[in-house]
Amino acid sequence: MRSGRQPNNASMPSGGGTNTGGGSPAVTLDKWVASSPSVMDVVATSHDLKHPPAHALTNSSDTFYTTTGMYPQEIVLGIREDTKIAEIRITSRNIKRFSISILSTANATWQEVINKELPDTKGKVQNEAHQLSMAAKFFKFTILSGHDHFCAIYSIRIQAAGGRVLN
Repeated sequence: MRSGRQPNNASMPSGGGTNTGGGSPAVTLDKWVASSPSVMDVVATSHDLKHPPAHALTNSSDTFYTTTGMYPQEIVLGIREDTKIAEIRITSRNIKRFSISILSTANATWQEVINKELPDTKGKVQNEAHQLSMAAKFFKFTILSGHDHFCAIYSIRIQAAGGRVLN
């Protein structure tokens, strides 16, 4: 799996799924995950070569993950160990309804902790912050529906109790 960094693009992509080419030198997802002190793995139900799932974790306004036109879409993020979570922040565009579920080694079933409908911002950026107080090792971000055919996630930031940002 390859992920290329792309210049900031204020508009949503016009197509999805099989985009190729462009961008600066590619970095493998394995190398990106290995460089993170906490992130173990990230996978998604859709993948665009220019805007792969790992871009949702770079915390850069120059990159984003995009869905490929169908709903629901999921990103699953695994961290190296169970950690007590204080806050999850998501910066996105065109999401109508989403949920967040967590999984810990103590609880082997997904537990939905957030299910929210967002207002239509007419293509403007959406910023969401959700406080939690529970341990998790895996996070499932599900985009249940969108205000458009394509949604983008610019940033997912997970903050542990004590203030440490995990990604």
